[in-house]
Amino acid sequence: MNILLVSNLLPPEAYGGYEMRAYEIGKLLATRGHNVTFVTSQFSSRFFGQKAHENNVNRIFTYIPPSSFKNWFRAIDRLWNRFLCSAVGLRSYEKLKHFLKNRTFDLAYIFNTERIGIATCLAIQENAIPLVWHAGDNYLAKHLGHWPGLSPLYQIFHQVFLRKVTAMERRIDFSNLLLVSEFLKKDFTKKGFRMKNPVVISRPITNQILATPYAPSLPPYFFMACRIDAQKGNPYRDWE
Repeated sequence: MNILLVSNLLPPEAYGGYEMRAYEIGKLLATRGHNVTFVTSQFSSRFFGQKAHENNVNRIFTYIPPSSFKNWFRAIDRLWNRFLCSAVGLRSYEKLKHFLKNRTFDLAYIFNTERIGIATCLAIQENAIPLVWHAGDNYLAKHLGHWPGLSPLYQIFHQVFLRKVTAMERRIDFSNLLLVSEFLKKDFTKKGFRMKNPVVISRPITNQILATPYAPSLPPYFFMACRIDAQKGNPYRDWE
């Protein structure tokens, strides 16, 4: 299959497990004989590492970085930042639309569009490419379900200043949604996100490590966890 994989970030510019997981899964699909093309954002001004360039990684989007303020002004700046994260979707949509010209794909695997704009993916849908969404957190549920219901002012703001991009987001098909945990599935429902065909992906880590009795004669276990969070379906978050 010809697969288009979309992620807001990809290594070597990686600030969390989401973009690293997207990269790993894309590489794994390639080893299984699929032709995988990555589309992500350009290196940001905050990245000072080695800027590696791979033939199948296309850096075309503009990434809106998080607020850098640490004081009380951060709360105000985050509102402006949230506006930019939605508005940038118009630019990302046009860039992806241009990128898709004279290219054909059997499937688009969408990981994270936060800070490049959810509206980006409408360009894929308009090219009749099936969309599969990989939800590793509740961003989609918050952006499309929870936040609009918090305040009428939020809805008015989007209808006045982000009317076009909001309409584009509402046109996108989220039928094929992969969630990383049952907790996340329930959270999507709680936040008002309507799901048609949600599928929970089984966790790579099981409780087997806990079920194995420990004997003093055995080497001690070494367990390292990253982002122990209920969204990830992690049963170890209550450990002390």
